[in-house]
Amino acid sequence: MLKIVKATLFVLLLITFGSLTSVNAESNEIFDVPVSQKSDQWKVELGEVNYNSKEIKEARPKKGENFEMYSLKITNIGNDVHNAEFETYRDDPNSPTKFGLSLQDEVKGIFKQGRDVKFANMPIYVKANEFEVVISWHGDPVTLKDGTVDEGREFKETFTFKRK
Repeated sequence: MLKIVKATLFVLLLITFGSLTSVNAESNEIFDVPVSQKSDQWKVELGEVNYNSKEIKEARPKKGENFEMYSLKITNIGNDVHNAEFETYRDDPNSPTKFGLSLQDEVKGIFKQGRDVKFANMPIYVKANEFEVVISWHGDPVTLKDGTVDEGREFKETFTFKRK
């Protein structure tokens, strides 16, 4: 009788352990998406890629690749700004340096309230623990006494998304 109980407990332990490892293996996503952060000026949304879109069909990662794909949307929810710049970075577990991703964009002139910038597919290294979005912009231009126009005060905000 004792052998049957031990054997049953051992089988249950194997089943439980096996199901836990298969759940972990199925979820390769680095970040729980959709997720968003916002300030008084910006809303940054990290989301899933829409693979049904024409431009995304070829960008689907293949099995065994070292990155996951995400979409990114940045919306100006505050005042109009000038000369907005957007940069993205990720960390590396073996380095104190953050690596810039290929996503860099700028909008010259006025970036009005309610306007957004979208990046449909963005690869992020699967071993990254953080994804960082840096937004910099200028305030209203200022005309100096000599007639030259200065870009206005520079501002910057950083939004950091951490691994789940």
